[in-house]
Amino acid sequence: LAPSAGEPRLRLLMAIDADGRIETLFVQPADPPVLDDPPASFDEAVEELDELGRVGALSAEIVDGVCTAIDERGADDVLPIGSVFKLYVLGAVADAIAAGELDWEDELTVTDDVRSLPSGITQDEPTGTALSVLELTGRMIAISDNTATDLLIDAVGRDAVEQIQAEMGHADPTLNEPFLTTREVFIIKTDDMLLERFAGADPGARRAIVDEIADRPLPDLALGDFAGDPIAPDAVEWFATPADLCRALAHLAEISTQPGLAEIAAVMSEQPGIPAQGFDEVWFKGGSEPGVLAAAWLVRREGRTFAVTASVVDPEVAFDQQFALLTMAELRGFLP
Repeated sequence: LAPSAGEPRLRLLMAIDADGRIETLFVQPADPPVLDDPPASFDEAVEELDELGRVGALSAEIVDGVCTAIDERGADDVLPIGSVFKLYVLGAVADAIAAGELDWEDELTVTDDVRSLPSGITQDEPTGTALSVLELTGRMIAISDNTATDLLIDAVGRDAVEQIQAEMGHADPTLNEPFLTTREVFIIKTDDMLLERFAGADPGARRAIVDEIADRPLPDLALGDFAGDPIAPDAVEWFATPADLCRALAHLAEISTQPGLAEIAAVMSEQPGIPAQGFDEVWFKGGSEPGVLAAAWLVRREGRTFAVTASVVDPEVAFDQQFALLTMAELRGFLP
């Protein structure tokens, strides 16, 4: 039905399971939001992001797996990246598949000890539900599904994700040791004593805390409990530089051409973040929590491959994340 005059149009995405029940219901604006006064240059966009918090940003061309900067501000600054960390989980999954240790069609089982909290839909699956690696990977990237992510980390092993970071070009993988699951982050961030201990700990002490909470139940949170003030996003998070994220995208692009790994391109291109014109292909992964917004795009046109990566953080005040994402998306428009 057409909306009444002045009413916004909505786009409804619905998936039905084999029994005819709704398993996915996703509502979003039919017309993507736009900036009222878009920036006119890379520097102007970064200056607007700088008003929100500490920012790092990079646009680069990728040739033979190497990122060459076109424009940058703080490209080597370590920043929280939210769910963009899932690029490293995807890399570890791909590595396991290439080694014959895992297959896209292998099924993983939802269990209460791996179940996490939204975003996503897998947390609502009944215990014992079996889902393929490919479906879980798609959910992890396209809708940033936390439980799907934790199932994949459990399947490949935490050590594998920690190790793949260096192979994917992360300059300091110890920043993410131990490599936290989303479930562990929720548990730590909802316990003030744990939060204080973890925030000041070295990798060894952090790993001891993770071992300590292995059997803890999920916190009982209502939807929106994590939508208020920032909760230590500069201390309990996943961390990388914009340059690290460019190298991670370059690695995924390179291995996606290998036999059996074409699915990487399929899952990475399902959700563009913000629609983009003038590109032949768009890969995207974003991540956020109050006080953090990060985004990583890989785009292709006319035989050239580019990356745009950015993160902004304010550990004290939650900022307008839609404005931040729209502004980051504008950076793609200044590529040559």
